[in-house]
Amino acid sequence: MRPLVTSLREITSGPAHEARSLLDAQFAGRQGYIGKEIRAYDTVTSTNDLALEWAAAGAPNGAVVYAELQTKGRGRMGRAWSARSGLNLTFSVVLRPVLAPDRWNLITIAACVAASEAVDSFTAPVCTQIKWPNDILIDKRKCCGMLLESAGAGQASSASRTVILGMGVNVNEDTFPDDIERQATSLLLATGRPVHRAHLLAALFDRLEQALNRLEEDAVVVEKRYMRRMYNLNAPAELRFAHGSGSVKGIVAGLGEAGGLLLATGEGIRTFHAGEVMTIRNPCGSRLT
Repeated sequence: MRPLVTSLREITSGPAHEARSLLDAQFAGRQGYIGKEIRAYDTVTSTNDLALEWAAAGAPNGAVVYAELQTKGRGRMGRAWSARSGLNLTFSVVLRPVLAPDRWNLITIAACVAASEAVDSFTAPVCTQIKWPNDILIDKRKCCGMLLESAGAGQASSASRTVILGMGVNVNEDTFPDDIERQATSLLLATGRPVHRAHLLAALFDRLEQALNRLEEDAVVVEKRYMRRMYNLNAPAELRFAHGSGSVKGIVAGLGEAGGLLLATGEGIRTFHAGEVMTIRNPCGSRLT
């Protein structure tokens, strides 16, 4: 396999390793698996790419690839994810789920709950909301996103299946490019105070592990926690599909099977597993409710 990055410098300090140390100290004796093994870098193309490569070479469940800077980070629907070095959090987690592949989308649901709860513990009284399927919002602006990629879904053995959960959090960012300035925010901009990145990362690892464990025990509990934070719930919205392949309008009615979006349309309640939810506004520009 050709190397994905021609020059990698692994670092042994910084937020990722500090987060693991914080968890070890806080939960002495607990056998946590998220971040138990970490590879941290200054600069990479994509943490998801490196995590997929590591997974193919035998990375354990919960292994983390962390980077201060991604040069080709990507988000959902083919978008790029960019964040300045030293201000934010970008990482990917190798997961080997026991869930059947047709339920892997629920991992995104659990990860959103974990991220929303972790961020809230640092931004109170400011609270987050979840925009289906994988965006964390503060005051209608995105502060965190994630991307799920998989390999080996057709393998009979769960040990051969891999899911990579990539996550990016705008932590202490104070400026954004013009094209996303109105849609993006950071914890710093939302609260007016900086956040210690290692402490937030430790909280993300811990909450993610809790949510994934609960998902295997009782997915309904996780789905209910997601819907309590769901942006646009019971409000009019338009679901737009990738590459300009159409859209559908309706009322956001919650989560359906395997984490799909329930949309009440003129044809009844339908379940969708792809698309981007857009708020419908009236001609004066205010949101319809």
